[in-house]
Amino acid sequence: METAGGPGLWAGFAAIALVMLAIDLFVVGGGRERRVSFREAATWSVIWIAITLACAGGRRWHLDASLGREIANTKALEFITGHLIAKVLAVDSAFVWLMLFGFLPFPQSCRSGCCSTACSASSSCAPS
Repeated sequence: METAGGPGLWAGFAAIALVMLAIDLFVVGGGRERRVSFREAATWSVIWIAITLACAGGRRWHLDASLGREIANTKALEFITGHLIAKVLAVDSAFVWLMLFGFLPFPQSCRSGCCSTACSASSSCAPS
């Protein structure tokens, strides 16, 4: 069976993902009701994209050493393509939320909870 890495690589990936989740939930969001400035949103977007590119580069480097350059390039391109598709879908979802919040009378204090609930529900219903 061909795999993208051994147990150590998967454990490292899981640790990075959990740290990123904790930062997103407790440092960035933290349950605070506040408006996020464009500058702050852009800064965090750049940080998350940089982490993604670092992971893609690390994956490419690992696969290049273990499976060869052609497979490494293909898998890195697939990883980055998947990330770009996820970003496009996130922007599309943000547009839908802006349209809903503009059209329906959601109070400002309820908007964060509405987004969190809907995102949790949609991700739990998504096909795997």
